[in-house]
Amino acid sequence: MTTQLSPTPIFKAFDNVGLPLSFGLLYTYQAGTTTPQATYTDSTGNTPNPNPVLLNARGEAQIWLNPLQNYKFLLTDAGGNQIPGWPVDNISGSLYPGQSIIPNTDNAFDIGSLGDRWHNGYFGTQIFVGSNNAPIVDSSGNVGYWARTAAEIAAGVTPVNFAYDPGDVRRYGAIGNGTTDDSGAFASAALVSGTHSMMIPYTAGGYKIVTPFALPANGTMIGFGRPQLFATINGTHIVSATSVATVTIQDVRFLGTSASTVPLTGFGGFAAANTGLVCITNCTDVRILNCECSTFYNPITVQGCTRVWIENSIATTFLNTGILASRSKYVFIDDNDIENCTQAGGVVAYGIQVTGDAAGGNPCTDISITNNRINGIPSWDAIGTHDCDGLIVIGNKCRNVRHGIDVGHLVSTNVCNNILIADNYVEGTLTDTWSGAAAEIGGVIVEGFDASHRVSGVTIRGNLIRNFFDVNGMVGGGNGAGCICVTNADDANVNGNVIAGGGTGNTPEATGIFIEGSLNRLSIVGNSIQGGSYVRGGIRFQNVLADVVTIQGNSGIQSTTANNHIILTGSTVSLASIGNNPSNSTQPYLQDVTTTVGTSSGAQEGSFTGTLTGCSGTAPTGTVQWSVSEGICTLTFPDITGTSNANTCTLTGLPAQLQPRSSTSTVRIAFSDNSAYVSDCAAQIASGSGTVTFLKSGTAGGFTTSGTKGVRQSTIAFPLN
Repeated sequence: MTTQLSPTPIFKAFDNVGLPLSFGLLYTYQAGTTTPQATYTDSTGNTPNPNPVLLNARGEAQIWLNPLQNYKFLLTDAGGNQIPGWPVDNISGSLYPGQSIIPNTDNAFDIGSLGDRWHNGYFGTQIFVGSNNAPIVDSSGNVGYWARTAAEIAAGVTPVNFAYDPGDVRRYGAIGNGTTDDSGAFASAALVSGTHSMMIPYTAGGYKIVTPFALPANGTMIGFGRPQLFATINGTHIVSATSVATVTIQDVRFLGTSASTVPLTGFGGFAAANTGLVCITNCTDVRILNCECSTFYNPITVQGCTRVWIENSIATTFLNTGILASRSKYVFIDDNDIENCTQAGGVVAYGIQVTGDAAGGNPCTDISITNNRINGIPSWDAIGTHDCDGLIVIGNKCRNVRHGIDVGHLVSTNVCNNILIADNYVEGTLTDTWSGAAAEIGGVIVEGFDASHRVSGVTIRGNLIRNFFDVNGMVGGGNGAGCICVTNADDANVNGNVIAGGGTGNTPEATGIFIEGSLNRLSIVGNSIQGGSYVRGGIRFQNVLADVVTIQGNSGIQSTTANNHIILTGSTVSLASIGNNPSNSTQPYLQDVTTTVGTSSGAQEGSFTGTLTGCSGTAPTGTVQWSVSEGICTLTFPDITGTSNANTCTLTGLPAQLQPRSSTSTVRIAFSDNSAYVSDCAAQIASGSGTVTFLKSGTAGGFTTSGTKGVRQSTIAFPLN
């Protein structure tokens, strides 16, 4: 273009409330028409601006007009919504009368006189041209309108292209073509990012980062259009910050080269294996927002930090941990997407890990993990911690995981207190990466180390847990094999959860809710255990030593009705309230001879199959209903009769927990002998015996050896202690 273009000041627009119109759009047309008309990037007129012109974060853009043309401008916000008062028509391409150029002390230039306000938009304070339509240059001959700032001088950073705002990575030489090494430009931008936010525009090729860079105090990285930064060396991270305050990384994608290579560098006294593609250590006020990190051993690592927000981000294609926030305090990990753990062997991996080290002076305290989506951790945990005081895990969706949520002591010095696990969806994996080797598997697991080192204060509430133990070849081992597992804990509440499917694998401990170890004040109330074959019981107490236990209102539907609903084995419970637990199991409650329940309040109930002896042919059987309340056992018999061929008669099948412990009980019962009612018949229940012996006239024997004989519909009661 041969026509000399008019030098136009920086255009600046504000929204309806007076704030800069960040990333607004300026459409330029021929005056009086809707025909697009170009503006230009500089005085040569060789390079047109895009139409519309994209304003920057301050609502600004550099616009050169053709002085021989008139324009119509239309202004919208970033979403395309027209700003009131626009369009403005018949704008001259010439400078306004009275406009003058006055130098600033920082070698930038201001517009003077009356030409600096234009309808709803503003010409800004910096201008690109000199008094004779010549571009401004600094003392080194660099063209631009943003002179070297005080922060750049203090950091020893010299911009490459002064036309870009301070903090814009292009100002320091970033190309973003995917082949040029932009490490130096990003390192320079990082040095001043505590004063000038590092601004990273999207490019199709992305930014190649060969050498990692570090953020200072108040360091801020902001991507526009979600630009990508990618590493080129296996095990080399991209960005870090160590021992500084206030770090923000937002709207940036980070790409490593290998998920399996252990990181090459450690930070802040932490092992290299804990380094993330984005790695923040020993910092305060950390924000990682709306970022994506992939193809690295640990995508996001925050360690030894205080006040951390990791939100709306993606961590994918990793081997060890998606988001690692260990030894940190006041951490919020919310609304993230974590998936595709590539760990395939019989070793551990985590979607989110927040383990602390309280004994070493680095506790994890006050952690919130909410509304995350975690998919594909077949070797270990969706969410795990072995040392944490104050943990909230709410509303997460965990699929294809060996463990859903795993909380507990790894060693005796760990601390696990004040835990809330609520309203999560947890679904078991269909892949056995351990190849049948013994390993724990469970939906929600809370484990103290031993009787002397217990978890204190845990609530597991309202979770939906599906399809654990549902894969042939899965093998459980050690403590905590089940859909919900609690061991060695005080003040534990397992309430209102739904356990669906599962239970059909080859593990020896296929249970819905598994309880083991030393527990005080345990409540298991209102859970629904449905749709699986829990061979070891819907609810199982195994080797439990407990002071107060409540098991109330838990429903159970076994796909194999011969499997028990509730089993107590090898346990001692000082005080218990067990009852109102409906089930389709033929033996819904089993308390074996190795279990002692000291004092029972509330009602226990169930049924068992009684077999009548002393009859010819097939031994008659019937279902006997039972209940226990306040230490009194009540048995309700149906008619169980057969053809007599002996003068003695007994009923076998009485469960161990219904057998009196200290003496023989004898009670009256309705009975038929030789088809006639016997008024002087009694039932004798001996201590430690699974047999009810029927007595005629107070002694065993004496029944007629012909005719119909047996117990009739009747109810008896006797003390268990």
